[in-house]
Amino acid sequence: MATGADIAQAMTKLTTGSTPADLWWQVAAATLPALSNGNSVKINGASGPLDFDLTTGDVVTDIAYQCAVASGDQQASGLVYQSGPRP
Repeated sequence: MATGADIAQAMTKLTTGSTPADLWWQVAAATLPALSNGNSVKINGASGPLDFDLTTGDVVTDIAYQCAVASGDQQASGLVYQSGPRP
């Protein structure tokens, strides 16, 4: 049975790699062999990298919100979630 510590240790394999890995189901299958061979990948989400501080779990990447438009496309909303305080 996996423990929280096991999961936390495995998360480093999803954030520290140099190979980008998109999470679309068509592309994700190509990432599994790299992980099963002990390699790391850098997970990309829908709006950018899924970077977070492995010690706190906090997001360390700003996230730009997108709006769906009638055509089915996306456009920038102008809103950004800032991951931390600004200098």
